[in-house]
Amino acid sequence: MSLEEFQRWCEALHLPAETVDLIARRRFSPPARRTQARALNVSGLFPSRKMSVTIPFESQIELGAISLMEYDAGVVEFYDQPAPAFKLSYQTRSGGQAAPFHTPDFFVLRTDQAGWEEWKPEDQLRKRACKRPFRSQQRDGQWVCPPGAADAARFGHTSRVHGKNAGTFQRSHRDFLAFSADSGRRAQTRENKGLLRAIDTIKARETWEAVV
Repeated sequence: MSLEEFQRWCEALHLPAETVDLIARRRFSPPARRTQARALNVSGLFPSRKMSVTIPFESQIELGAISLMEYDAGVVEFYDQPAPAFKLSYQTRSGGQAAPFHTPDFFVLRTDQAGWEEWKPEDQLRKRACKRPFRSQQRDGQWVCPPGAADAARFGHTSRVHGKNAGTFQRSHRDFLAFSADSGRRAQTRENKGLLRAIDTIKARETWEAVV
């Protein structure tokens, strides 16, 4: 969005000045951390036309999330590893208090709201819920992060946690990767080479489940 478009978006949502300032700073801040390549995971760069930059990803699920937001008309902008990190305050299993710094996967501006979004493997969320039940919970089939939601609510933001399995994006990924491979191999930019490395990695897996 241009400055004028951003101002109109803020006015349409009736955002308070403090929230507008916070979002404006996040829009122009570099990511809070660099993405990391891990064993049995897919990492690379997604050339985003919507954001006019390349978006790094460090898992198949993140790649799926990025591709969905890229083509979702309800998503105006999205930022990976948004800065600054913030504290999640919650009770531990032993009854103590924890307050680690946390960086969500994305900060997303939608046509009617703005907020944090986490995209994680379903099994990872289950393990987290067992280990830190006051940080990660499942309510009515939907994953939530109560301390994250509480922090987001202070600024009128939303907090979403998406639990996905590797096969969730199987069909859309195949279509996307086939298109990207065809167009990417005709270009020699560093960004497309990074995407192609991710494509080649995915193709090397025996199943989609293995890359999560």
